[in-house]
Amino acid sequence: MKQLIIIFFLFPVLFLNAQDCYYENYYNQVDLAKENFNKRNYTEASKHFKKAFSSVDFPLGHDLSFALVTAKELNDEQWMENIAIQLAKGGIPLKYFNSYYTFNWHKAFKSNFKSYHKYYLDNFDIKLKERWIALIQKEQTITHKHIEFNLGKRPLTLQQMKDDAYSLLNELNDIVLSKGFPGEQKIGYLYIKGKNRIEPYGALTLLLNTYLRGESIFKTGIPNLICNGKLLPDSQDKLLDKKEFPYSKGIEEAVTIAYNRYKKE
Repeated sequence: MKQLIIIFFLFPVLFLNAQDCYYENYYNQVDLAKENFNKRNYTEASKHFKKAFSSVDFPLGHDLSFALVTAKELNDEQWMENIAIQLAKGGIPLKYFNSYYTFNWHKAFKSNFKSYHKYYLDNFDIKLKERWIALIQKEQTITHKHIEFNLGKRPLTLQQMKDDAYSLLNELNDIVLSKGFPGEQKIGYLYIKGKNRIEPYGALTLLLNTYLRGESIFKTGIPNLICNGKLLPDSQDKLLDKKEFPYSKGIEEAVTIAYNRYKKE
């Protein structure tokens, strides 16, 4: 299998000035909010969360989940309701809010939930969301399989490892070429049913492991993705602020190096 198209220049703006970074103030305020949240200084945390959320059109789900707890600690019913509606419109199921049933706003929220869910279905790309989640889960499965090979717990051929890497790269390329890089703004929030939690999608790990398999895909677009709320700021350090990834040599060479290093004679 050969990779025909690899995208290195995805966005017209490669590096954004601070004044052009839409989510910059948002990230700064969220950091301050979570710092105060961890200290149980909920009043101060609420101030920074509110400043963050008012600075963008679309707050991120994981941050909203922290803010919802903050509002609960402050017994701020109006803010709780506003956050819950935002989350529901972004695809979070009613089950997530069950623990709030004692609050006055919950009854009306529950009655109106179908309209919030309809908003989600009408305004977000559900098929793209399913495809993105499937790719991230596939990457996790393949990475686990390759780790087992490294530990001598699973046999794999060199070609199998290459095919795995190309399969992920091709799917990632195809999604971004056809739909753009998926973010919560386009596909809604991620609810983890088994944990009853709202979490980021794991796009950073997907890109990181793609880089470690030899392809620095979308590299010049990373700052843009961060500034538009599709990757978190720590992605800059993990993906770009390194002298060199150990195997940034293309899939053929990178996977061959890894295979030869760990294969059992």
